[in-house]
Amino acid sequence: MFFDTRQETRLCNKKDISFSLEQGYIMSLLGKNGSGKTTLLNIIYGLITPDSGEVLWQHENAFDNRYAFHNDIAYIGEKKNWCFEYKSLNENVAFLSLLYENF
Repeated sequence: MFFDTRQETRLCNKKDISFSLEQGYIMSLLGKNGSGKTTLLNIIYGLITPDSGEVLWQHENAFDNRYAFHNDIAYIGEKKNWCFEYKSLNENVAFLSLLYENF
């Protein structure tokens, strides 16, 4: 799935966004600053609550079982609060792998 907000798909102006991804598929969000990319990712991962709608994971509400959802999907935002700054990337990945079996 590929959304390019430089074209006609404007996430911040969409009331209904719907897409599905096959297992192992990589999705890319492109767009100008303020177009809604980070907001969409934060909603998908459950960091912010949407005004309406839901996030489905394997045909169920993703947040009814957050552990299973977060075990299957990783979101690393642009801020460094997801890691230990004094550890290397490999050390951080090793630690997160202890928490999430599919990381």
